[in-house]
Amino acid sequence: MSDFLKKIKDMSWEEYWEEYKKIPSAYTKEDLPQTHKIIFGKIIHSQNISSKLNHNKAKQVFVKNIANMDRLHTKNALSYALTKSENSFLMNEKGEELSLKELIKDWSKTYATREHTKEAWHLVFSVDENHLNEKSIRALRESVKETMSMNFFGHKYAMILHNHQSKPHIHVILNKYNFLEHKRLHFQKRTDIKYFFSHLREDFSYALRARGLNYENKNPLEKDLRLAYEKSQNQEQKINTDAQFAIRELYAQFNEKFQKEIQLKRQKITHLQDEYENMKKTHAKLEELLEQYIRHKNKKMFALYKELKEHGKEMSLKSKECIREIKHFNTLHYKLQYSQQKQNEHYKEQFQNVLAKRNFLQNYERLFPRHKGASKSEIQNYYRVKKSLQLSQKEAEKTLKNYSENFYKDLFYENTNLFVLQKQYKSLDENLYRLKSADFFLKEKAEPFIQLLQKNKAFIKECSEKRFAKIEKAVLEKNFGKNQFLLKEYTFACEFLQKENKMKKTFTDKKFPSKSYEKTQERYKNSTQTQHQSLRL
Repeated sequence: MSDFLKKIKDMSWEEYWEEYKKIPSAYTKEDLPQTHKIIFGKIIHSQNISSKLNHNKAKQVFVKNIANMDRLHTKNALSYALTKSENSFLMNEKGEELSLKELIKDWSKTYATREHTKEAWHLVFSVDENHLNEKSIRALRESVKETMSMNFFGHKYAMILHNHQSKPHIHVILNKYNFLEHKRLHFQKRTDIKYFFSHLREDFSYALRARGLNYENKNPLEKDLRLAYEKSQNQEQKINTDAQFAIRELYAQFNEKFQKEIQLKRQKITHLQDEYENMKKTHAKLEELLEQYIRHKNKKMFALYKELKEHGKEMSLKSKECIREIKHFNTLHYKLQYSQQKQNEHYKEQFQNVLAKRNFLQNYERLFPRHKGASKSEIQNYYRVKKSLQLSQKEAEKTLKNYSENFYKDLFYENTNLFVLQKQYKSLDENLYRLKSADFFLKEKAEPFIQLLQKNKAFIKECSEKRFAKIEKAVLEKNFGKNQFLLKEYTFACEFLQKENKMKKTFTDKKFPSKSYEKTQERYKNSTQTQHQSLRL
């Protein structure tokens, strides 16, 4: 139980309402003492600045809003989350177990009259673990409950645990209507949402640490970016040199995932079948009682008949749900068999093709060392097989690369445009300024953290220079001048990196009408004026 819940346990209604009003319904900036600074949306002070550098072994906490939904999408999201869970019920904010029908009936009382009003959020709280035992599952569930009670007091929500995947997580469907304040959750600005979710992650990480799970809320820019990038490059090289083994590992992961899902699905089907059998026994008793009422002409038989009819409908729904889960179970079983079959075929193909070619090359080199005694056609065949072996290995490597996605490479290198890089660079610059302008005691403790952010700033600047060289070459040499986005990015980069705009010089040298370039730049400035303002926030 959280401190706030303990505090209100013995309060009167008037005291409780005054205390409740102090809880902000959305994140707002507060005037903090000089020992506090907001860095990357989090409050930093002299007591916790050193812990930011000492928590190297702590994992990153994950909280995300994946959808803002109307009433139909809310029902679909709840139904989907239930089909993937091992239980057939939802848990509400009071800890009660409800069916989907009961929850929707309760929530529909507060729905707006307009059909497409956004009624709910779909939140996901996740931890970076392969699998959780019962104690850790209880810790995760209690941490989510505490975080929700601290930040969404007065809101109804439903929780569904998914523990069948490599990263266990809890789906929370939040009703945006506050039944105490009688208004819906609303934010004035996007920055308010950003700070609110940072605060939410911070609370979730505190709750997890209090229950023995070592997690923290860390912005990606607070990590050592160069070290992370070099690590990703080493992993890429390892993949390239060991492609066959990596593909085998991917198939093994597929099989393990399907086996886990099959096991959980089997448990859920057993649970549903037990519920259905109990309902059948109850239905048989009701039929027997109805026969007695009819025989004795008891007036209660009409009410009992109505109850029996409703019970029959519930049995039918339960039967359909059970059949649906059995179909899903059969689909998962088929996928597992198919994956295992393809894995075996992959082994055979790789061993047969690669080993046959390698054996041929080894035998040839023993028979004809340095091609001595080999005819011209035999030497040509040797090089054909050697080239074929190299091509088959490269093809396997290309196939594997489609599965691998690396956050740092995508975020900070070739595939990232300079608009994003400049935004990251400016964010680091602003947070460094706040730390440097702090009081002496906070600044002294934050010195190692400042050095880390300065390294990240230099790394992003280096990536920006590389990206600029690439797009400048594309614009000038490959005649991409008609690509409006690339032209905008190049002009923006010249301003950001303080480079000479060679595109303008090219227009002048070719004696194009002077208005042509000026008009292009005017269109660019008008279209990006809003974007510049958002980047300055």
